[in-house]
Amino acid sequence: YAQTVQYPQTAGEAMACARRSLASGLLVLLAVEVTAGFENDQEIQVSMNKVWPFANPTETYEYYDYPYCQPKIVMPHFMTLGQVLRGDRLVNSLYAMHMKRQVDRTVVCSRTMTEADIKKLKDAIDANYMFELFVGELPIDRPFGVKSSMDVSA
Repeated sequence: YAQTVQYPQTAGEAMACARRSLASGLLVLLAVEVTAGFENDQEIQVSMNKVWPFANPTETYEYYDYPYCQPKIVMPHFMTLGQVLRGDRLVNSLYAMHMKRQVDRTVVCSRTMTEADIKKLKDAIDANYMFELFVGELPIDRPFGVKSSMDVSA
């Protein structure tokens, strides 16, 4: 049994390979750490954080400044000095999660979007805006959306 291994040819490829390896290792460690810290069916807090343009992470906005469904009362969370200096804006969310509880797909909320709401989201997607949420203590950063050349009008 022979296996061909292709090594990185440039410094950029080597860095990308190292990042992927590190990310894979961290995912395994985080999975072990997360399950080790929670009991079965224990509630896991989901918090919404901030929004920012990818090109300027110091320019932050509140998550609910954008037209997303939100709780009836938006409550800010206590934050450490480091979180405040980082521009975090942690608040509660509509999402309920419990450790190792299977949940069927369900509608969490419904919202009618105005043309201004759609424009605000489209502008954020065009400007490569990101948002961050926390599941327990784990941050998750995601883009608002991804531009596509597909025709979705059909």
